[in-house]
This record gives sequence, structure tokens and C-alpha cells, in this order.
Amino acid sequence: MNIYLNDANLIFLVLSIGVIVVGAVKTTTHGLKHLVESKVKHEVDKINPTLQKIQDDNKSLSANINELSKNVLRLQILDGIHTNRFSEDEVLYFYDKYKALGGNGFVSKKVKEYLNNLEKL
Repeated sequence: MNIYLNDANLIFLVLSIGVIVVGAVKTTTHGLKHLVESKVKHEVDKINPTLQKIQDDNKSLSANINELSKNVLRLQILDGIHTNRFSEDEVLYFYDKYKALGGNGFVSKKVKEYLNNLEKL
């Protein structure tokens, strides 16, 4: 059997090889894609607990900062009231900030008494 490589046979041969190569590349690419996806998922699964801990720590830190801010404002208000150095606007300014952070009734009572005393002056 003789095989003649005329133009038509040569084109058919090149196209056949091209189809085989494209199929092999697609198969390899598909396999690599799944391999990479599984590796990435594995790494993400390892990182997720750490990210969750960071988020939890951040929430805790924010709560601590808010509590500290509230305590500092409470001390400023009580000190200012004790030393009679606040004007009405100043005590109300700090008191509003204190209430926004969840301040309690003890300071409210002291501020009300202080404002009443200022009006008497």
C-alpha cells in the first residue's frame, strides 16, 4: 500500500494532528484546572479559621475600645463636675458622647444635678 502525500492528504493529516493536539491540550487544561482548584480550596480551608479568629479578635478589640472610651468620658465628666470647670455646653457635649456609647444613669443624675446648680448661679 502506497501513501501519497498530495495536498489534500497533507491537509487532512495536519488537521487530524491538530484535532488530536487540541483535544490533548483541553484534557490537560481541564485536569490542571481541577488540580489547581483543589489546591486553592485546601489552602483556603487552612486560612479560614485564622481569618475567623482575626475577625473575632477585631470585634472584641472594638468592644474594648468603646468601653474604654466610655470610661474615659465618664471620668472626664465626673472630674469636670467635681471641679466645677465645665460650662453647660461642655458638660452637655461630653455627656452626649457618653450616652452615644451607652453611658448609664449614675452620670445622668450627676449631670442633671450639675446643670441645676449652674442655673442657680
